[in-house]
Amino acid sequence: MPKFSDHFTIHELACPCCQVIKLAPGFIESLESLRVYYDSPITVNSCCRCETHNKAVAGHHRSLHMFNNEAHDCDTCAIDIRRPNGLMLHKLLDHALELGFSIGIANTFIHLDKRTEYTKSNLEPRVYTY
Repeated sequence: MPKFSDHFTIHELACPCCQVIKLAPGFIESLESLRVYYDSPITVNSCCRCETHNKAVAGHHRSLHMFNNEAHDCDTCAIDIRRPNGLMLHKLLDHALELGFSIGIANTFIHLDKRTEYTKSNLEPRVYTY
């Protein structure tokens, strides 16, 4: 599988609909830093989305997964990953917070985004559950 970066493949990050990858500047470096610290594989559920795919998966109309995001004037700065268990979950969340990610916690996945770094709407950092 062709790699986009040291730990993430093109297939993992690309929009399933159109195969486009458009990440906000520096976002992949933040993901790489998280992955290196975590020192364990991270399974990506969703990263880049075009507007068509975002609608197809019932994503929020201002989703930070979307590239060419007019609502926030940025490209993709969010990723959903498979939720680890136990101490690995705590390790992941601890470092994600240190790196400035906002975190959404669901039963089966973790949403990570850099809303405070890339959006022009001054979104506050958040930790929330679904």
